[in-house]
Amino acid sequence: MGKVKLLLFVVLAAFFGASTGFAAEKCFEANLTSKGQVKKPNSTASGKATFKRSEDGKTMSYRLYASGITDATAVQIHIGRKGVDGPAVIVIPFGGEKKGKVNGLLSEGKITDMDLLGQLQGKPLDELVRHIKAGNVYVNIHSYGNPNGEIRGQIM
Repeated sequence: MGKVKLLLFVVLAAFFGASTGFAAEKCFEANLTSKGQVKKPNSTASGKATFKRSEDGKTMSYRLYASGITDATAVQIHIGRKGVDGPAVIVIPFGGEKKGKVNGLLSEGKITDMDLLGQLQGKPLDELVRHIKAGNVYVNIHSYGNPNGEIRGQIM
């Protein structure tokens, strides 16, 4: 009886260990700062973005928080390595321009393959995930004061 319990424990530990690793591949995040921008703006704003793929891989939910950013105008996901600007492949809606300072949740929603633009348009969401895993995707928030992007973070 002791060997059966031990075997069951080992099997369950392996299963939960594998499932934890799988879940980690479905969750991504980015910490946004002005230091992440290629052209470093004078800003103390910061942010955090979290992304989670659905079980079927067809959608990715996200939440984007910002602190201290003034007059946000756009939120975009780009293909590009750290320190390199790249083309936008997703425009994240956030209810229009946010006048004044933003401190808290800026946007939340879901991304599907229908949201992909540019070089990813017409491709499955898995293509975006492949770029994320390779370290080639970042998210940034644009503002009136910094139209090329005020804060940025690599999605990992």
